[in-house]
Amino acid sequence: MNYILTLKENDIKYINNEEVIEKEDINEQRLSIIEDENTIQFISEPDEIDNNKMEELIMLSHTNNAFKNIILNKTTKEIDNINEIMECWKKTKYKILYDPTYDESIADIIMYLSNIFEDEGYVSEALKNYWLLPFFNDLNLNELEKNDIETKLKIFGLLARGYVEYNVKYSSKIIYDDVEKTKITFSGKGDTKTVGLSLENELRKIIVLPKEKKFFVNTSIEGTYIFSNGLETFDSKISFFAEEMRDLKRYKFAEKNIFINVKRQ
Repeated sequence: MNYILTLKENDIKYINNEEVIEKEDINEQRLSIIEDENTIQFISEPDEIDNNKMEELIMLSHTNNAFKNIILNKTTKEIDNINEIMECWKKTKYKILYDPTYDESIADIIMYLSNIFEDEGYVSEALKNYWLLPFFNDLNLNELEKNDIETKLKIFGLLARGYVEYNVKYSSKIIYDDVEKTKITFSGKGDTKTVGLSLENELRKIIVLPKEKKFFVNTSIEGTYIFSNGLETFDSKISFFAEEMRDLKRYKFAEKNIFINVKRQ
């Protein structure tokens, strides 16, 4: 089935307790989700190759395109087509390495990435915790009504380094809107679990915060799935908050929100 995936980010500063949007980015792309009894497959729109961009950006677009087709096994929660993904990456690598139009520095980057992308176990685990996969990896996709669970949702790619691990609670119920549907909601709070990283320090890399001030920081997540003969819609909101202490009270200083929407066409 065909979907539209919309990613929206906004940065908000609180000035005199009023919200001021400092930055807002919206990205929209086509997505296919193919589901059968045993697997769910995600095929995302390839990155557009713009040869007018810097060589490194062109190389990264080609690299990203090697990981655009992922098949998740519903039962084992493993990547069923990991061998095909690894082979696609190797073809991309050699195509770039033997392209004389690339600078030597690009070859150095590709060889560095090889140390990461040719570790099948690492790539498989990373894919399960990146992009849309984490939001489906913990669900019981065969028995949707049995998703009243508590689990840890690990997501890479939100911070400059490391990952965020959310303690989330799922709840499922049957709803009626012309036809019978399954609605699954979830929410939770999170923190960085990578050794040596703190949420406060990492948040300073994605939200501009004064260095001289100490902030209380937190992150939360919430979302909703609607299933009707397959996935109908998925919405999620990830928020990062920074609060400052004034007069023994906490006041919102800034926040970053990331909105994810997947809608069947």
